[in-house]
Parts: sequence; structure tokens; C-alpha cells
Amino acid sequence: MASRKPNTTTELLQYWKSFVFLLTPVIFSPLPIYYASTENNKMASCGYVVIIMAVYWSGEVLPLAVTSLLPIVLFPLLGVQSAKDVSINYAKDAIFLLTGSLLFAVAVERWGLHKRIALRVLLTVGVEPRRLMFGMMSATAFLSMWISNTATTAMMIPTVETIISQLSSDHGERDDKVKETASTNEKTVLLSTTKSASGRESYVQPKELTTIPHGEDDDDAHLHEDEENVRLSETSAEQTDKLAKGLLLCTCYAANIGGIATLTGTSTNVMAAQVIQTLYPRGKGIDFATWFSFGFPTMVLILILAYFWLQWLFLDDSCLPGCMRKEGCRGACQSNQSSAAYQVIKRHYDELGPLSFPEKVVAFHFVLLVLLWFFRDMTFVHLENGQAAGWTYFFVRGYVSDGSTVI
Repeated sequence: MASRKPNTTTELLQYWKSFVFLLTPVIFSPLPIYYASTENNKMASCGYVVIIMAVYWSGEVLPLAVTSLLPIVLFPLLGVQSAKDVSINYAKDAIFLLTGSLLFAVAVERWGLHKRIALRVLLTVGVEPRRLMFGMMSATAFLSMWISNTATTAMMIPTVETIISQLSSDHGERDDKVKETASTNEKTVLLSTTKSASGRESYVQPKELTTIPHGEDDDDAHLHEDEENVRLSETSAEQTDKLAKGLLLCTCYAANIGGIATLTGTSTNVMAAQVIQTLYPRGKGIDFATWFSFGFPTMVLILILAYFWLQWLFLDDSCLPGCMRKEGCRGACQSNQSSAAYQVIKRHYDELGPLSFPEKVVAFHFVLLVLLWFFRDMTFVHLENGQAAGWTYFFVRGYVSDGSTVI
């Protein structure tokens, strides 16, 4: 039986919602354009939005709840109402700013973009104890700038626990090797000592041993070596335990510190901006760029201080001075643990595979959203005509807000 040829019309009809979504605003665009220079421009623009929403609702082109949010975006852009006046019918403008940032955080978490960013930062910075702590704090603080503190901590802690587990496993293998070496040395001394006919001790070379100590000095050397191995093992175990505590705490601290940098970093920042706007209604208020201008430097300063403080508490005393003198950590904490941690991070990063299409879309919208926030209303640039120096220059001044931008 011959296979049927694919019908182009049938295939296109499968995407009818996409066509309706894209063509509806274009088809009805002459309505606001025709009345743009008349006194009925707001009425025409409002009708334009109502028609679009009616078509979307009738065909369920978008989820009904999403369609109901279109006035928050379209009314300010078309000059019908300001974002503040539109949002008050749903909730306050600050609530929509917080809601939009939470929706974006869900998208990042859904497609694992946060994990890719964190692992890439760790592989780039390095996995020596001091570098590992710096990488964890940097990645966590960056994610916390855009995602809530609690969600960022919940995302990063599993990665930290995996690294700690691998470090502990690596330390256990090293202890087994130390015990095996000590046992072999003990057997070497016992098997290599025999009694001669005159009662004097003499040393022979057993067949199963390749190297036999000769004399009491060699026996003492072996005992000293065993004691040194045990001491290094105990020291390494203590360093591993302290490093594990330091990594867990630095992740939690960095999540709180990173939330300071941006207006959407945590809900308290949004509420503080809303309170200031209420107390000083005639003021310019606090937008994303204004908050970032003083929040980001503060965050960087506190993060650096916390990093050095946690290093002093949880890393070996010789680690920081030794690294500053470019001598390294001078201990087992540098080589074996670093190698184990690197292998864990590299394996998890490779499991993510190449950058997927959803991850690319989320990353693109993330960059676009940040740029729109920064260049929405550059109040530090003054123009002669009194207009805002930003992309809102092309719309009615004061109508577009950070909340309508993120929605």
C-alpha cells in the first residue's frame, strides 16, 4: 500500500493557534494607527486591546489567565493607562514585579539553566578548597540576584552535598591505603628478622618482598613513616570535615547576600521600594537600575568579606597565606580532594549535555529582561525635552514600569 503524501494544509492547521496569536495584532493594527493623532486615540487603543483579548479568549490561543494579563502590558505601551493604574485592578504594581520574577525563576529551574551556570562557574574558577568556596559563593550569589534566596539555596545544596560526599569517599580510600602501607611495613620488619646459631639477629630477604630494611635505623624509619601517614590521614579528615561545613555555610550566606544586589532579588526589596513610594509619592521612586546602582556594590563588598571570613574559619591556617605567597595549600587538601571534586563537577556538567533549545530561549529572555530593566528609564541621563532617556522615550512618560516589563 502506497504511503500518502503529507498534506501541507493539514500540517499548517496543526499550528493554527500560533498563526492566530501572531496575525491578530497585525490584522487589527490599523485601528490604533488611524486614530493615533486624534482625540479618540485612547479609545481606539483600548478597543484594539479588547478585540485581541476577545479573539484569544474565544479560540483559547493562550491560557485564559495569561490573556487576562495582557492589559498590564498593552495599556501602558499604547498610552491608555499607566502600569500603576492598570495593576491596581489586579494588585499593586510591586506584586506584579515580584510575580514576574518568580515566574522567570520557575522557568530557569524547570529547564536546569541554574545548574549549568553553577557547574560552569565551578569548572572555570577551579576546585582547590579556596577556589571551590569562591566558585560556590559566586555562582550562588549570581543566581540569588534573580531568584529568591530560598529557591537558590534549595537549588545549590544538592550540588554541594554531592561534592562533599565525593570528598569523604576519596578520604576513606586514602585511609585504606595508609593502613595497607602500615601493615605491609610491619610484616616486612617481622619477616626479615631471623635468629642465627649464635643467637644474634640477622636479616634475610624473603621471596615475597622486594625491599628489606637492614638495621634498627631502617625499622625506626618505617615506624616514623607509619606515624606520619596516620597523622596526615587524621589531619586530612579534619580538613575535609571543616571544608564540608564551610561549603554548606558559604552557600547559605551567598544566597542571602546575592539577594541584596537587585530589586527582584528578594521580596523584601520590592516591599521596601513600595513603602518608599507610598511615603514619598512625589519622589521618583526606586526602579531596577536605581536599586542596582547601590545594591550591587554593597553585595560585592559583603560577599568578599564573607569569603575571607569563612576561609579563616574553615580552611587550613596555612592555606590562605600559602596561596598568597603562591606556595599552594601544602597538604592533602589540594591535590586529592581537588581532583575528586573536579571529577564530580565535570561528570555532572557532562550529564547535562549540549545547550538545549528551551535553555537557549530562557537564557535569551533572561538577557533581554535584564537589558529592558536597565535601560527602561535612565534617570541619570537628562534630556532637553524632559523625556526619559531610555526605551520608554517612545511611549507615554511614567506609564511603563518594571512590573509591566517583566510581565
